[in-house]
Parts: sequence; C-alpha cells; structure tokens
Amino acid sequence: MSLITLVSSDGKTFQVEIAAITHSGVIHRLIEDLNLDITTDAATYPIPTRDVTGRVLEKVIEWCTHHKNEPVKGADIFEGEIEVSQWDHEFLRIIDRVSHQAVLEIWKAAYYLDIQYLIYLCCRVMSKWIVSQEFDRIYAELNASR
Repeated sequence: MSLITLVSSDGKTFQVEIAAITHSGVIHRLIEDLNLDITTDAATYPIPTRDVTGRVLEKVIEWCTHHKNEPVKGADIFEGEIEVSQWDHEFLRIIDRVSHQAVLEIWKAAYYLDIQYLIYLCCRVMSKWIVSQEFDRIYAELNASR
C-alpha cells in the first residue's frame, strides 16, 4: 500500500493511500508532473494543502478513502442527473447537520483539490437547502453580506 503525506493549513499531517487520493485531480497531476515514484517518493515529500484545515481535510480524506476502489468521476458528472449512493447521502447529511458552512468548507477543499464528484455532491446539498430558504436566513447562515 503506497502512501502520500498531506499537510493541512493548520499543520496537521495525514498519511493517505495513493489509491484514495487519486480522486484529487491536483494531487494526481502533481504526482505525474513531478514524476514521483509512488512507492518511495510520495510519502517522503509532504504536500501542503493551503487553505484546507485539518478538520476539513480529514473529512475529504474519509470521502476519498471510501471511494478509493471506484473510478474517478470527471467534470462530465455535471451534465446530467446521477444517482447518489446511500453512503454519500449520509456522509453529507451528517456534515450538513453540523452547519451549512461546513458543507461549504468541504466544497472549497474539493474545489481546491479538484475532486469533481465531491464538488458535485456538495453543490447538490447546498442547492437543495438554498431553494428552501428565505434570503435573510441564507445570508445569516453563510455569514454573507448584502
């Protein structure tokens, strides 16, 4: 099992299986562009994930690890309606119960790391919530100003 080390913006380090983190287009391209030997080099050189806190990175890694044996879904997922697995539904439902801001943090991390399917899932959750709310509540929940 080949591992890669990711470092969050707050300095927490995570050892992640290469098979899991290849869902990240950024990490996948980085490994290819640097011509890293994934059996030795990848674990040796920690990769910083600027703007992604340890708490958020941990959830993203959990999602990636669950999906490690599945093919990577690209941007074409945005072209139509796809069926969301029970696990994905439950994963985001739990995060959404904490706060809508938490879902946005996961979305920002997925966007930063280029994890297309996780971006799609977060967008689905947020769009369903937004259409059911009044403007004032949306602004308050998302700490936005008019």
